[in-house]
Amino acid sequence: MSPIAFGVLGPLEIIVEGRARSPGGSTQRALVAVLLLNTGCVVPVRELIDALWEDPPETALGQVQTRVWRLRTLLNGAEAQGGGNRPVLVTRPGGYLLQVERDALDFARFEDGVGRARALLAEAGTEAARAAAADLLEESLALWRGPAFSDVDVPAVRSAAAALEELRLLAVEERMEAALALGRHRDVVPELQDWVARHPFNERLRGQLMLALYRSERQAEALETYRDGHRLIVAELGVEPRRPLQDLHRDILLSAPRLDMPEAATAPPRLREARPRRPRELPPDIAGFTGRAAVVEQMAGLLSAPGPVPAVAAVSGRAGTGKTAVAVHVAHRIQERFPDGQFFVDLRGLDRRPVDASVVLARLLHRLGVEDGGDTADLSERSALYRAHMADRRVLLVLDNAGSEAQIRPLLPGGHGCAVIVTGRRRFGGLENAHSFDLDVLTEDEAVELLVRTVGPDRAGAGPDARRIVRLCGRLPLAIRVAGARLRGRPHWRLSRLVDLLADERHRLDTLHAGDMGVRASVALSYEGIDEHAARLFRLLGVLEAPTFAGWVAGPLLGVPDERAEELMEALVEARLIDVAHVDGDSGAVRYRIHDLLRLYARDRAAAEESAGSLDAALRRVFGRFLFMAEQAQARLPGGTALGWGSTPRVPLPEEELRRLMADPMAWFESERQTLVAVCDQLCARGLDELAWELCCCAGRFLGGRWHADVWLDVTRRALDVVRRAGNRLGEAHLLRSLGEHHLDLDRYPDAVQCAEGAAGIFTELGSPGCAAHARATAALAHARTGRLGTALRTLRRTLAVFTELGDRGGAARALRTLGLVHGDLGRYDAALDCYRQSLDLFTELGDRMGGALVVRHLGTLYLTIGDLDAAGPLLARSLDAFRECGDDVGEGFTLVDLGALYGARGDKDAARRALARALEIFVAVGDRYGRALTLHHLGTRYAEEGKTVRAGDCLDQAARIWADIGVSLWEARTRQARDEL
Repeated sequence: MSPIAFGVLGPLEIIVEGRARSPGGSTQRALVAVLLLNTGCVVPVRELIDALWEDPPETALGQVQTRVWRLRTLLNGAEAQGGGNRPVLVTRPGGYLLQVERDALDFARFEDGVGRARALLAEAGTEAARAAAADLLEESLALWRGPAFSDVDVPAVRSAAAALEELRLLAVEERMEAALALGRHRDVVPELQDWVARHPFNERLRGQLMLALYRSERQAEALETYRDGHRLIVAELGVEPRRPLQDLHRDILLSAPRLDMPEAATAPPRLREARPRRPRELPPDIAGFTGRAAVVEQMAGLLSAPGPVPAVAAVSGRAGTGKTAVAVHVAHRIQERFPDGQFFVDLRGLDRRPVDASVVLARLLHRLGVEDGGDTADLSERSALYRAHMADRRVLLVLDNAGSEAQIRPLLPGGHGCAVIVTGRRRFGGLENAHSFDLDVLTEDEAVELLVRTVGPDRAGAGPDARRIVRLCGRLPLAIRVAGARLRGRPHWRLSRLVDLLADERHRLDTLHAGDMGVRASVALSYEGIDEHAARLFRLLGVLEAPTFAGWVAGPLLGVPDERAEELMEALVEARLIDVAHVDGDSGAVRYRIHDLLRLYARDRAAAEESAGSLDAALRRVFGRFLFMAEQAQARLPGGTALGWGSTPRVPLPEEELRRLMADPMAWFESERQTLVAVCDQLCARGLDELAWELCCCAGRFLGGRWHADVWLDVTRRALDVVRRAGNRLGEAHLLRSLGEHHLDLDRYPDAVQCAEGAAGIFTELGSPGCAAHARATAALAHARTGRLGTALRTLRRTLAVFTELGDRGGAARALRTLGLVHGDLGRYDAALDCYRQSLDLFTELGDRMGGALVVRHLGTLYLTIGDLDAAGPLLARSLDAFRECGDDVGEGFTLVDLGALYGARGDKDAARRALARALEIFVAVGDRYGRALTLHHLGTRYAEEGKTVRAGDCLDQAARIWADIGVSLWEARTRQARDEL
């Protein structure tokens, strides 16, 4: 045989010196296919261009020349090793010629084999001739690896592929006819069942199956086969079956003697095993298979490597991730390593009645040629018989859609030359010697490539609409293929039309349905396979607006104990309806997520199966849990206090679990950040004003900081709109107070004053003098920052009196601290020192380390201002340690500014610059403009003292601009004065 061979009876392949070589991409494969169909004839370039492109690009000629060169390069090595002078691919005037022997073409060998078999059957009809013809037809049909040209999709090739498929079907019919005449009815039953399933309207094949079953003493199954066909033909075609099939049905009912085997043609005595078979049952490979390169390589390497036991690859993943596609693609890639056959079995593991392992074993034994393999009813005996017949074979077995390890284990072969690919939605952790491959969604680039290959590059490209489509499909392969199928079936649609349809969440699952493919139906298989409690949890999780969520949401959603609910959460993970998003390394807390399309399905089921009242109750319970957790975390922050302002019922968590999760409250807030924002948005959307303001205020201490300020301010403003529409004055006051504190942190002083004074007015109106005093204290600090020291002083004295009267030591401590700042700015150093000492005593009594650290820093700054460097140094060092231990970057930054001034005053210029440089890094990183301006002011002062006037001027100019921008007139004046003195 030639060193070069070509295969088209399945995916296109080129075999060079016995090794399969990839023909290349889709256009390259089409070129090779057209040349193969015209072997021995010159194919004009114009004809090639017309075959490859419906609308040829301007570069078509150059592309054809390039692709021919690539093909010739691929074939050159084999030509040289073949020793002949005759090249395989030749350039002729105006076109190209592919010249290969017929035995190098699998479709030619198939056609020749069928022709010789027909010639034998046309002889006198002797049993020997019939047996030889049957064997020849079987050998010819074994050349098929799938549908002809299965990965080539151009009109010029489709017609040739259809003709080959028609010839294949005729050959199957003739082989079955010959086998039945030879008495091989038991052998052909499994194959006939497969062929009838593929071609349910083929009455000749159905009649052959009926006869084979009848002669195998399975009369009831033969009659059922007729009834199935009758129902289908009448329902779909509107006609009765043809007379031969009706006559056969009647004869089977009557046990007509004509159906029996003639005496001369009875089969020889049954043997336990007939002649060896090499089944090739893999479904067609997917044309344009995309992505999963690493998984494919790893699986192919695992399954191809020899070992003491059969290699098993277990592929798992949620609905629509393309598990079967990966399995079939890998199987086709390595099939030549398993010359004794390749089986594909759909175990239907998600059906209400999965396929029994015993039934599968019987079918496999029949396909292996074991005639009486189904006679043994015992599963263990049937499994032992199966392993015995697989022991010396090299067979690849694909077990698709498995439901459990119990369904798989009896089907695993014992021969070390075999390999198994298992697919299923759940992970098969209990399957011995199995290597797991868990599939997630595609990367965005892979997803776009899949869409482009499905629709065509000329139409889809890789533009923004293609990317929007794959994002709306959640990068799920099934959804992308469905979207591509819809576009392919509507050539007049623009991609933007599909984008608009998918953007509507209410109808997205309806849009993702084409023909027999649909995301909803695929997810439904998983949903219907779980128990009612897990199903309800899934529905409720779909209604909760959360990108990720912790296990503790399950109990409140269902209204059951947390321990039971988390078991149901894990059941959903096992069913692949939700995923594990993250596991915290310290606490071990698990966060989950639900894919966007599965969330939409869950919402559909909730709308259909839950009453409005039950949904509302479930959401209120889980929102109460979020409020409880946020309140507990806030209370555990440095300087935090328990709030408990509103009337919303809290839903507690068991104490032990709470302690574990709250070991690091800042880390808890960070892990829940996006979820808290989403939940607050959902509260606002549902108009739950009381819950909305309480959760916003509880979480605001963390989320309102500079890192997440813009997002949190937007959420808080939405909550403010909700409470105002509801007439909730208490909620409005608390949100205004919270907004005032956020604006103060962001150096937005006029906004801070407006919100804080608005809150104070409402609190006074509602008879809450303590809350009003806290709001006014915020306004006073904003006044102090902007140089309105008299207003700040009067406000603080009023608030301090209220705090003292109410016994609010925390409020008094904070008011005294701010009073100290104001007195210091007014030059009243003794009064400032007295306020700081009183404040520090109160913070120490309260155990508020952060509040005390800030007072210690202010004391150090005061001593630095009055020139007592010895007193300032230890205080600043002490506060720096406290801020670093508490993780307060802003506090650390301000202390470093003060230390920079201290080092400069001592003459240690290098230490001063290092401290100020680090402070500047911190303030730039966190976006603190006040701290940045203050640091630049001190840096300018340092450079001026060193005589570096250019650098000093630059720093002071930047600082002055920031002071002016945020309205801090006192410091702006100081900075401009320092600039003028340069």
